[in-house]
Formats: sequence, C-alpha cells, structure tokens
Amino acid sequence: TYPYGTKELEHSRGILGTATKETLKIFGSNPGGWNGDYSVLVNSSGAWALRGGSANNTTGAGVFAFAYGTGGANSDFGFRLVLALTA
Repeated sequence: TYPYGTKELEHSRGILGTATKETLKIFGSNPGGWNGDYSVLVNSSGAWALRGGSANNTTGAGVFAFAYGTGGANSDFGFRLVLALTA
C-alpha cells in the first residue's frame, strides 16, 4: 500500500522493492525512470498500478515504466503476475 497522495510525480511516496524508487533517475519528473521510462505513481486519479508503459506512448514505455490506472479495461497495457511474500 502506497501512502496517500494526489500528485502523480510525488515520488517520495514510492516504496523500495516495488521499483518505484530504485528505478528513478530524476525524482519529480516524467519521464524520470531509467532509460527515459514513464514514471507516475498511483494517485487520486487512479489507484491501480500499471507496469511496462503504454503501447501508444513508445517514448516512455519500457521494462522500468510505471503508471496508474482506473481499474477498467485497457488495450494499451500488458500485464505480468507478481507474488509478493512478506516475512
């Protein structure tokens, strides 16, 4: 769970281990991720985390890209399953 925030570029809310901080090259900027990948956090506009970038935005898409979504259907994004274990 990310701390609540309304700004998509408020990268201080990122969490180490989820690739929302450690893959940032420029905090507070988009694109600010490694290789110029898209980097916006979940916020009040969208609470679902998306990975990989949009097929319509090839300049920001990439393995390190992250963005937010509303949870509805989206034909631009792929998906991958993640299992997170906590001790």
